Amino acid sequence: MLDIWPALPVVILSQDMRARDVTTVIAALRQYHSRLCKMYYHNERFPDSLLNVFVAIDKPFLALTNLQLESWHVTVLPDLFLGGSAPLLRSLHLKGIAYPSIGNLLLSTTNLVWLSLCCIPYSGYIPPKTIVPILSMLSGLELLHLGFQHP
Repeated sequence: MLDIWPALPVVILSQDMRARDVTTVIAALRQYHSRLCKMYYHNERFPDSLLNVFVAIDKPFLALTNLQLESWHVTVLPDLFLGGSAPLLRSLHLKGIAYPSIGNLLLSTTNLVWLSLCCIPYSGYIPPKTIVPILSMLSGLELLHLGFQHP
């Protein structure tokens, strides 16, 4: 039998989820990572089990256009975050998350319009000599916000 339904995009909105819901979202992330187009994650109350699984998926998120991750726990994104490639990404907001190798991902985000890296932990300091040359290549960038936590 032919499948008449198109592969629909996946959107994940996660704010202080209960532990039992995290399992369901993790399964969806693993199975449908290629269809994830938007993700909003904000967690103040619970351990970051969902965030830890999400950042461990080292496959490209080719449909991802908007990503907002906020955490109050120490989180460091790995070098191969998002499989190192998110070509359709237009909006990236990271709050309280260290991503020292963000330059590698930014090289693949030629459509990026909005970049906000705020409350960057001291351990995730990004030297200007690393990020400035990459930012100059993002010709469509309209908004840039960089903010660091005090050590």
